This record gives sequence, C-alpha cells and structure tokens, in this order.
Amino acid sequence: MQASEQTGGIFDVTCAPLINLWGFGFTKFDSITPQLVDSIRHFVGFRKVHLQGNRVMKDDPRILLNFSVLGGGTICNIIACLFDRKGISNYMIDIGGEMIAKGKNPQGWNWCIGIVRPKDDCRY
Repeated sequence: MQASEQTGGIFDVTCAPLINLWGFGFTKFDSITPQLVDSIRHFVGFRKVHLQGNRVMKDDPRILLNFSVLGGGTICNIIACLFDRKGISNYMIDIGGEMIAKGKNPQGWNWCIGIVRPKDDCRY
C-alpha cells in the first residue's frame, strides 16, 4: 500500500485482471478492445484493498492481486531486513538466483558464492 501511495498508483497489485487479459508477453494484444479493458477496470485499483488487522480485505471478492513485480531481489531485501530486525546476523538468501549474504556460513567461514565448473563453451 505504501509503494502504491508513493507512486501515485503506478505500482498497483490489483492489476492482475489486466495482466491476465493481455496474457504474458502481450500475445493477445490485437484482440484487446477498449470495451474489454473498461469491463474489468472496476476490479483494478489499490484503494479497493485494505488491511484490517492482519487480514487483507478486498472491496469486491473478484479483485485479484499480483505481486510478480516484486522480483527476487526485492523479496531478498525484504527478508534480509526481517532477519536483521530479528537479530539474525548470519544468513544467505537465494530467490531465483538473486542473492544476499551476511555474516558467516554454517562452517563459520565468510560466504563464498560461485559457479562450480562453468562450461567454457555455452553453445548448444
């Protein structure tokens, strides 16, 4: 909600119906009409989602949420901040190849991230 407010709604987790309408990679781009977009617009808008205690409340149950914009790097940062607040000082977080490491590994050594035996020839 804070990111949506700060971006004036540009970041909007309720955009799932529009993402689903176009499909991944805009493969259906030619078949999308303004009327079709307008027909699902009332299911889009971050102000239609509210926090009530620890629950997410939607103004309409047909509203869908999509957090795919929060890539692995962002999620790694969020988890690292949580660990830091909890006093966890040694961790390595890997989400889809995005990584953050802090402190020591279980053997007490500095973290060392690398690729084992990379191929010299990447042609298939």
